[in-house]
Amino acid sequence: CFFFFSSRRRHTRCSGVSWARRCVQETGIRCLPNDKNIPGYEKFSNEALKFSKEQFLQRDCEIEVEHCDNRGIIHANVFIQKKNAAALLLEAGLAHVHTVGKATVKHIDIYRTVEGAARADKKGIWSGKVQLDFTAPGKKSAGYKTLSQNQRALVSEIADATSFYIQDPTSKQLGEIEELLSEFDEDKFGRLEPPIKVGTPCVTQFSGDGQYYRSKITKLHGAQDKYKVEFFDYGNSEDKEGKSLRKMPPQLINLEAQAKHCRLAYLKVAPYDHDAGEDAANYFREITWERKLQADLEYLDNDTYGILLYPIGQGDLTKSINALMIANGFARISSDEELPEKYEAAWRPLEEQAKQKGLGIWKYEDVLEEEENPDDY
Repeated sequence: CFFFFSSRRRHTRCSGVSWARRCVQETGIRCLPNDKNIPGYEKFSNEALKFSKEQFLQRDCEIEVEHCDNRGIIHANVFIQKKNAAALLLEAGLAHVHTVGKATVKHIDIYRTVEGAARADKKGIWSGKVQLDFTAPGKKSAGYKTLSQNQRALVSEIADATSFYIQDPTSKQLGEIEELLSEFDEDKFGRLEPPIKVGTPCVTQFSGDGQYYRSKITKLHGAQDKYKVEFFDYGNSEDKEGKSLRKMPPQLINLEAQAKHCRLAYLKVAPYDHDAGEDAANYFREITWERKLQADLEYLDNDTYGILLYPIGQGDLTKSINALMIANGFARISSDEELPEKYEAAWRPLEEQAKQKGLGIWKYEDVLEEEENPDDY
């Protein structure tokens, strides 16, 4: 190895092969990027680079090639004096396990074991002093997971009847976040420094009340120095100028996002652009907004929770928010999900009644056709 682009990407001279000099990158791990906008990232990025130079620079190495990408970068397992370079970075707490899609990593089991030991010892990036980009607030999770959880719920944002956010109003952490932000001093924390990237956490004011809230960048608006941010403790978004975005204090960086993105479980609800969508959204707001509710979390599908909502103290399935949307013709039972028997017994009669009366979505021929061909919905 004779030149380092970063802590895990280096220029390597190889003998006896046609690609004598190539950029080689370890598979299965990732080090923190050198990002001045996130507390701790620059520090641990520099430490990882220093460690790599001390351990690997001007050393003979062996390479197990995994593949070559379309940029000409060789993805490989690198060994220095028979020691796995990626495992050494993980052992020092200067990298984390990272895989892409369905790609297989030959030494993944070793990497997870070594990472687990570094976590347990709170080494490097596992010290609790940095927000790791792969567990960032509001970051999407992958896949489908069945849940059996419940919590108090306050609807904090409604996009339409198909998409909304809830908070737990009893959360002590939410109160802690609000208290810390009430004392936020924008002069103490600098502006975000370019390049500003999607996913970067920050603190900015909400135009509705002028108060400071935690947020993250979700979209870049070209060269206009404007950005869309999501206030991930509430779920709402708005466009902000770059000069208004402040770096997030370290004591706020690792606290969990307080808003969960949700949909009504087992239902297909009229979206806003449907003929019945505006009425559906207005009715949903009427029966949920500023009301004390209980949420049963049934499943997590990527970043969205499928939930049942009830008024506090109400356990009757026919009185749930899900059932009210069905009964008033603003939703129908999804044919794409396996409906538990207890919900089938409670909700199917309500759906039949709404259908017979021609309420909401049942007024429209397209919905009746979609019922016969649910994949077209």
